[in-house]
Amino acid sequence: MQRFLALGLSVLALVLPAFARAADDTAPLPKVDPAAIKSDIAEFASDEMNGRHFQSEEGKRAAQLLADKLAAAGAAPLEGRGSMLVPVGRFPNAAPNVVAWHAPKGPNPSGEFILVTAHFDHLPPAKSGEDRIFNGADDNASGISGMIAVANALRDDALNVGVVFVGFTGEEMGLIGSRAFLEEETLPPARIRGLFNMDMISRQPDGAIRLDGGPKGKVLVDLLVRLAPKVPIEMKVDTHPDWLDRSDQGPFLRAGIPAVLFSCEDHEDYHKVTDHADKVDVNLAARTATLVALAVRTYAKEMAPRFDVSPVIGADGKPTRAIRVGRTLPNAPYWQAATRRNPDRGLDAAVIAAFAKATGWTFEEKQVTLAEQASALAAGEIDIVLNGASTTLAQAAALSRPIAAIEPAYLDASGPALLVAKDSPITAESDLSTLKVAVRANTAAAMYLAVQRPNAKPVVATEPEGAIAAKITKGELDAFAGDALALEARAARDPAYRVVRLAAEPTAILCRADDAKLREALGAAVKGLVDSGELARIREKYATGGEAASKK
Repeated sequence: MQRFLALGLSVLALVLPAFARAADDTAPLPKVDPAAIKSDIAEFASDEMNGRHFQSEEGKRAAQLLADKLAAAGAAPLEGRGSMLVPVGRFPNAAPNVVAWHAPKGPNPSGEFILVTAHFDHLPPAKSGEDRIFNGADDNASGISGMIAVANALRDDALNVGVVFVGFTGEEMGLIGSRAFLEEETLPPARIRGLFNMDMISRQPDGAIRLDGGPKGKVLVDLLVRLAPKVPIEMKVDTHPDWLDRSDQGPFLRAGIPAVLFSCEDHEDYHKVTDHADKVDVNLAARTATLVALAVRTYAKEMAPRFDVSPVIGADGKPTRAIRVGRTLPNAPYWQAATRRNPDRGLDAAVIAAFAKATGWTFEEKQVTLAEQASALAAGEIDIVLNGASTTLAQAAALSRPIAAIEPAYLDASGPALLVAKDSPITAESDLSTLKVAVRANTAAAMYLAVQRPNAKPVVATEPEGAIAAKITKGELDAFAGDALALEARAARDPAYRVVRLAAEPTAILCRADDAKLREALGAAVKGLVDSGELARIREKYATGGEAASKK
């Protein structure tokens, strides 16, 4: 495991669902053979493999050995490929990625994929010493052996998704294989629904595997926590968010794909020549592989289709599936990225939790930009839009089906506005075509200017809001366009500024217009939160300065 390199990839985040279904305690566990895992670890970590460095001949031998073992487990090259060995474009002479799959055997193939992954490379020989070979038994012969065990366990499952097994090359040298997998689109990233990565799964004195997924991997973390008692296996969950960028799940999380890491704490033999096969806990590795196989099987059956425009509410008035919520990143405090120090994800997440508590329904969350929300809603990728959405979005043209607002309005004091200097002459009636206005891309304010004030020529801003405000003070900008409530909170903290509201646009929850039952049911849920005072309490909590958000 490469725990000393942080990546800097810029991507779209994805916030995903929690499952509400109970595990089927009567279903048999996938069959995993600890003896086979032990044998595979010994083979990959043997002196003959000489450390399996990805730019060595032994690295190439390890790749071929992995391909042979996956073939013996019933896996095959991806459709359209003649080999499981997939070269990395930037390193064509190095050991390749190893990519195999169990094709869908279910009656309704979805065209989507679940990935089970591990890296097979380790370190080049030491330059001196009696023992110069970094065998890498735990790191990561254990992970690839666990992956082979999962392939064997699932070989006869009739699933509607493709289960893809990837042995990544070059993990120790900067996640080379996993980054190339996405950059070269070995599979279409949009069709990858989840990834289970195993990196060091056989050396933990307390016997508890570490599981990390963070906010973006929440759907898989929740599933694994639910299934773990059935194996049984003890887990320590989300104890190492610092690991999430340091193994092969990192590029996938940054690309918005839910992913998790199974791993162990660094031990006395980590990245040393003493990481030998006789020191591994093969039972911990086998239990981890069993949990991964069970989770793949369960997730494949339970996850919602990526696109579904069927009515959400059934004849009995209850949802037929999880309600998929589209949310945007901008417009804090209505969205906050969860961190180890601050797990609070903002006002909208609190409202979703209140909906779930009041109705007993399951909600899934997916982050989409404002520019994507209308099309994602119309196409059935999401069922409702919660934050950053206004009635303007409901009027978007050229959609496959119309969008409607859910009444009552979700936030009645929102809308686009300008942050200007206290003594600025700018008013709501000012000609924006003559002003230097900054705006963030793909926000409600950006959409408002494009649709309602087409003569404006805003500049896309990427700096922190403090830096943007400083430019207003210096006269380099006339205004910053954003969400009225967020800007008013800033102006309340700093009397050098005031806010000019451009329009009174209530922020609405939106859904497809032809899903009348969902619109009616959620309208009743919103009204219930209003009547009980719960919505006002939630808004009061997130008012970051001045008056709280407008109350009913």
